[in-house]
Amino acid sequence: MLQMGFDDHRWVKLIMACVTSVRYSIFHDGHVMGPITPSRGICQGDLLSTYLFIICAEGFSALISRFERERLLQGCRVAQGAPIVSHMLFADDSYVFCQAHNGAAGSVLSLLRQFENALGQQINLAKSSVFFSHNVHDHLRTSICSILHIPEALENSIYLGLPNIIGRSKKAILGFLKNKILNRINSWTRKLLSSAG
Repeated sequence: MLQMGFDDHRWVKLIMACVTSVRYSIFHDGHVMGPITPSRGICQGDLLSTYLFIICAEGFSALISRFERERLLQGCRVAQGAPIVSHMLFADDSYVFCQAHNGAAGSVLSLLRQFENALGQQINLAKSSVFFSHNVHDHLRTSICSILHIPEALENSIYLGLPNIIGRSKKAILGFLKNKILNRINSWTRKLLSSAG
């Protein structure tokens, strides 16, 4: 928070006190049970976790922007004339877009390490993956993955129930969604229909 420009140390201490001194109470059968003190501070789903995510995401976004200003990273265009996209942040996931060369891979690794140091947590590289454009040669893919210590994404990898890699065929992706919806509907009919009629 100090690195993001929160100059008021009292404010930072207050936030840190909220994060590190968490206690829960459970209301059961008209009685309050607790307090329960978790060993790891606040948990995902806690009321503060959304706001802390926004602060962390803003810090990560600012760090990526700094890398772009210093020309250490350059985002990608999805089409000619489209704006350059350098990153997208989701609930628990972040996508960083850059050119496919060893220098950019080293910059991404440096970016991740700086973010880890600021956050005080380690990024789980086992749950991370690298996506490449179809025109990136195999030897460069291997080299970049080796620098980052992150495996290449599999063609059938899925995020939020949808394939990560979508080809040009709209029929294929819409067919995937159609089959997924039909399977869900069929599971409902099996549960709701009585075998007795």
